[in-house]
Amino acid sequence: MDKNLRFIMKQIGLLGFTQLLMSKPSQDTGETDDQYKARITLLLTEAKDNILDGIKDGVVVGFDEDHEFDFNSTTKNLSGVSDLYNLNEVQVANGLKMAAEFLGVGSSGSETGINIVFTKMLSQLQNVQQIVAANLRHGYALELRLAGYNFKHLRVEFKPSTITDELKLQQAQEYKIRNTYNLYQMGLIGQQQSANIMDFDTPDQKEPRGPISGAGTSSDERQDQNNKSDKKIRDKAKPQPKKGDSKAIAAFMDAFPSTLVNEFLDWYNNK
Repeated sequence: MDKNLRFIMKQIGLLGFTQLLMSKPSQDTGETDDQYKARITLLLTEAKDNILDGIKDGVVVGFDEDHEFDFNSTTKNLSGVSDLYNLNEVQVANGLKMAAEFLGVGSSGSETGINIVFTKMLSQLQNVQQIVAANLRHGYALELRLAGYNFKHLRVEFKPSTITDELKLQQAQEYKIRNTYNLYQMGLIGQQQSANIMDFDTPDQKEPRGPISGAGTSSDERQDQNNKSDKKIRDKAKPQPKKGDSKAIAAFMDAFPSTLVNEFLDWYNNK
């Protein structure tokens, strides 16, 4: 296809070709055939060069009845020109391993396609950042050692380039925390290994803090909540006195001092 297009553009041009007819001069007296042929060939060559220069400026000149100009169009309109340039730019983008949208080709894609291109751009940006980070780590490590600092690890990190990139990182971090927590609960890894997986040198505490549901409340508040919950359970389990029992309890309470009654009620409620 490329060879055919190249042939067409060289032979008849992309939009068409111009035809120029000139009156052939007669052969002079004493002029040989070779001399005459060379003279008219030179005349045609000069006319062609003049026509090409004139077309660039938009002006073509000639003598009436000696020069006849005619333009032959090979296409009805210019609709195919953009397709040719588009094809050329797509080939360039493929050779550069780059999305064609970055060159302005195929910008009318869907939102999903644009997100894919954007994700690929971020991954390519990380490749460049890794090279820069390696250079910075080498320079920083040399500078710190010359200054007398001893260290085991040196890390160079780049901040997220966009909000969308930050969202993807936070989502990945969420899955990482969830998986690490599940491995710890299954007994496959320990507290120290969990900290290492989450890129921490050591855990904040040697032992886990306990269930996450109790976070944010003190031990006294949790104990008070447990007492209230137990009391509600005991109240539900107590049988409700009948109408006759209520009168007997009232008569019993009137026969004793109020202090003893209060102590009895406290004992009964806490039973």
